[in-house]
Amino acid sequence: MAEKQTDAEVVFAGNGTPEKQKNAPSQGELEHRVYLRVNEKYEEYERKRKLYRLFGILGIIVSGLVFFTLAFRQEDKTVFLILWIGVILGCVALMLRGDYMWHMYGEMLELTEDSGHGNEEEETETEQTAPTPPPESKPQKGGISLEKTPKSL
Repeated sequence: MAEKQTDAEVVFAGNGTPEKQKNAPSQGELEHRVYLRVNEKYEEYERKRKLYRLFGILGIIVSGLVFFTLAFRQEDKTVFLILWIGVILGCVALMLRGDYMWHMYGEMLELTEDSGHGNEEEETETEQTAPTPPPESKPQKGGISLEKTPKSL
């Protein structure tokens, strides 16, 4: 009698012939492993995002103090101004990259926008406001609305 093989146990070799593989993970197990890896990356970038924001803002402030101090001691102020603008752009790029990667992994995990980084006051205000009524239909030419015109035989 031939043994029945499940789909998880059959793996195709390089030449296209099926071979039996022991302890092959199921599709659900593979998806769970991918989920765990993406979740680890999400948590890693959540920590990095906080650090990037802290060091980005501190970098902008400290670089401003350093470059302004140097600029007022030297005659050529444009070089220091250009260097300071470059440092500001670099700090902002670092903060944006951290936010982008964190948001990208959050989207992969299908996390909602209001899951922890939204403004709670804005959310409660939008929930408490009454829904706006639909706009009234405006009459067409001649003062007759097409929607309310009775059908004649």
